[in-house]
Amino acid sequence: MKSLWLGLLLLASPAFGAVDARDYDAFWLWSGVTPQPVLKQAKTLYILQGQINSTRRAPQRGVQMIAQG
Repeated sequence: MKSLWLGLLLLASPAFGAVDARDYDAFWLWSGVTPQPVLKQAKTLYILQGQINSTRRAPQRGVQMIAQG
């Protein structure tokens, strides 16, 4: 029971913290965003080539793939 309460407390507590990009060597890139100097240390780059989109106005359409690039 203690584990359950601890888990619920952790899930309900707000998480605060800053991310320092220098601590990472893999990054996502997408169009329209200026690359940062920290990318020089990248070992892995992931490139966004599209996005999945849906609309609340016409939910019968389902989702659609919007290609980028």
